[in-house]
Amino acid sequence: DVLKSLREKYDKNDDDKLTLLEFQSLSAEVRQRQGLPPAKQADVQAIFKQIDADGSGFISFAELDKASALLQQRLQQAGAAQPAKAKAIPPDVLKSLREKYDKNDDDKLTLLEFQSLSLLQAEVRQRQGLPPAKQADVQAIFKQIDADGSGFISFAELDKASALLQQRLQQAGAAQPAKAKAIPPDVLKSLREKYDKNDDDKLTLLEFQSLSAEVRQRQGLPPAKQADVQVIFKQIDADGSGFISFAELDKASALLQQRLQQ
Repeated sequence: DVLKSLREKYDKNDDDKLTLLEFQSLSAEVRQRQGLPPAKQADVQAIFKQIDADGSGFISFAELDKASALLQQRLQQAGAAQPAKAKAIPPDVLKSLREKYDKNDDDKLTLLEFQSLSLLQAEVRQRQGLPPAKQADVQAIFKQIDADGSGFISFAELDKASALLQQRLQQAGAAQPAKAKAIPPDVLKSLREKYDKNDDDKLTLLEFQSLSAEVRQRQGLPPAKQADVQVIFKQIDADGSGFISFAELDKASALLQQRLQQ
């Protein structure tokens, strides 16, 4: 409903099709409603060409309806910010931190001192631009670095394991992806019928991309990359016809959901 009102809003001459300029304006508002910053023009142009199936230089309302799920998926992906890479801590900074938290100046760290320096849990991870690590993770890291099992980490052990320490602290407490929700077979059947626009009991790549976008949405997952969807399409298209028949989709329904989760 919202997408239909937007297409009518930006179809300035009421000819039931969108020019690239009109599509760019529509895309900007879709991204805004998705809570995303504007997409790059190059990405919007690529999406326009993908939806303009007949290569007319316009997107007809029919083409837009057929690719509505794909449009939203692609606009979510367009220009998406990549997560910042964790910053490495220079060796001299790490040495100053170990001395800071070695309270009795015995050149070794107790678990408590290591946890404080794991204010390394706070300080190193904060310097790396990461959220705090869990205490259980910090304890596991301590045991791994305490090579002789003395119950202390000597400065020699810490020097030897400095790269490992930073790697493990980057990984510690990393959020695990939420388990995707399974799509019941009857829902999957209704989706295949929804996106089989010409009722020929088979899906083109474009129809499959739209179906896949909705499956991922229902699974509570972010959009999949187009390259991944194309690989899944080819895998399910067992006879290499360039279409996925309903029989092929039924046979591979479990595989489809598994691959789309990945």
